[in-house]
Amino acid sequence: MSQRRKLSFGVSAALAFLLCMPTGAQAQAPRFDLLLKGGHVIDPANHLDGIMDVAVSGGKIAAIEKNIPASEAGKVVDVTGLYVTPGLN
Repeated sequence: MSQRRKLSFGVSAALAFLLCMPTGAQAQAPRFDLLLKGGHVIDPANHLDGIMDVAVSGGKIAAIEKNIPASEAGKVVDVTGLYVTPGLN
């Protein structure tokens, strides 16, 4: 293979790699729509009673965990000192 072809192939491979990498405009969408951070969760149906985070996606509760990273949500609300009672109708 000629030197020029090797260089051309290398540049093409580098461009293909760069085009596949996420950028600010192509960044991954947040996993959750809303994250309620640090509230006192009371959920008798699931035997939960403690300080936890509640994540909402598509209008439904998607996760209840001790510490969900804020970077995983489109909007984060600090509910420290408040009671959160998911599942009540």
